[in-house]
Amino acid sequence: MNKIVLIPNPTKDDGFRVARRVIYRLRSKGAKVYVDKKYTELHWEEVEFYTTPPKQADLCIVMGGDGSFLNAAPYAIKHQIPLLGINLGRIGFLSVIEPERITQLDKLFTKKIPVVERLLLSLTVRKTNGEVKTYERLALNEVLIKHKVSHMLSEFSMSDSHGNSIQYRADGLILSTPTGSSAYSLSAGGPLIETGVEALCATPICAHSFFNRPVLFGPQSVITVRNTSERGAKMVVCIDGQETDVLQPGDEAVVTVSDKHLLTFDYPNNGLLNTLRRKMEAAELRRDT
Repeated sequence: MNKIVLIPNPTKDDGFRVARRVIYRLRSKGAKVYVDKKYTELHWEEVEFYTTPPKQADLCIVMGGDGSFLNAAPYAIKHQIPLLGINLGRIGFLSVIEPERITQLDKLFTKKIPVVERLLLSLTVRKTNGEVKTYERLALNEVLIKHKVSHMLSEFSMSDSHGNSIQYRADGLILSTPTGSSAYSLSAGGPLIETGVEALCATPICAHSFFNRPVLFGPQSVITVRNTSERGAKMVVCIDGQETDVLQPGDEAVVTVSDKHLLTFDYPNNGLLNTLRRKMEAAELRRDT
């Protein structure tokens, strides 16, 4: 670990107190730390400032909650470098290190922390006019498809690569990765899925139907969601919370498992059940205080 990109979070780290501790820890292990030059408050630290993130970094560390982690993911995916989160949010399912345990960074330099490949989803939108667009951004958590108007029901079909199809009237549909199974999908009644499971989970949101259960698909599946509204209603497609496209009636969103992965670290005792218990306990403590 010679070159490490650090993404601070001035909103959640007052005076960069945690960031300075992280920099000191990394520098003590001989690593060069790269920080965006807009964080001028860190000018006296022994860091390298950049305008564009370096392509040849060994690791990216992001500070904040799950939103910060998701925003940093495209950079890590593009350059295929591991991404590590330091939790400054409320729950932070994606962040494995808490601020009071910065010493855990030392393990990165022992080469004893396994690298985990997290499954990603790819989105292609097919328009009725023949236009086809495949998006560069990949989904770490989920692809969400819902009515353009938040309080309206959507009418859409979902089909798999074998031509099997089902029609829904629902608030929307969440197509999630195992990583995203602890996010929006979980809130909508979807299952928790271990990171190592290669699966795509389809979870309908408040389906006006007797069939409202989530469905798990294999990694080779091609899932097509078609806007079947007969009233001209539009649907929006979001990748990890970012609105990406609009489906007119007849338009289709095609979601597949990408051949790319996000690299993260498998810290000890950071399995699904331990993480869920630890994060929920931390959330309860924060709420009580």
